[in-house]
Amino acid sequence: MKRFSSGLVYLAPNPAEPFQHLTEMLAAAFPDWPPYGGAFDGVVPHLSIGEELSEPELAALADLLPLAATADEVTLTWWSDDTITTLASFPLLQQPRPDWIDVP
Repeated sequence: MKRFSSGLVYLAPNPAEPFQHLTEMLAAAFPDWPPYGGAFDGVVPHLSIGEELSEPELAALADLLPLAATADEVTLTWWSDDTITTLASFPLLQQPRPDWIDVP
């Protein structure tokens, strides 16, 4: 688990490079719609867990790690003040996992 300076606790994928590459490709294809509205200099691939988590909550989460999962689609969403709407989903091509990726 890691924490952004804002206090948001997150999990980082290992390896992060495929997610960084995908984000860069989408940002290049849609320059008028930068990730996070262009609010950040760089994008850190992550899975948000929560903010203001107590030490017991963090310890309970740590007991569940590491996690193994596969990203199999990209979902295009529209966020408004009180609603998140899914606009489309795009399947990702599944390729054999390289030997150098360490998955528990």
